[in-house]
Amino acid sequence: MDAQTAAREMMALSGIEGLRAMMAGKFPPPSISTTMGFWLSEVSEGYALFEGEPSDRILNPMGIVHGGFALTLIDSCCGCAGHSCSRPAWATARSKRK
Repeated sequence: MDAQTAAREMMALSGIEGLRAMMAGKFPPPSISTTMGFWLSEVSEGYALFEGEPSDRILNPMGIVHGGFALTLIDSCCGCAGHSCSRPAWATARSKRK
């Protein structure tokens, strides 16, 4: 299933239902998870837990895991925790530059 189809199907579910379906393999993980080597391992209303295995794909020039890895995990945790409380077809605000 491609990412756009998955997104449309997930929008028909509540946030927590969609996240749990993704964890169960009904929907593919987001590409950022695959790229950076982390996954959603637990979710409940208002709570999301990710696990990850940083690899040498994300090292900084000094040979240690780039700080962006931790910040991306924080962003994903906060986003999924918030999304877990949403109703089906929850809309997001978008900003446009004119």
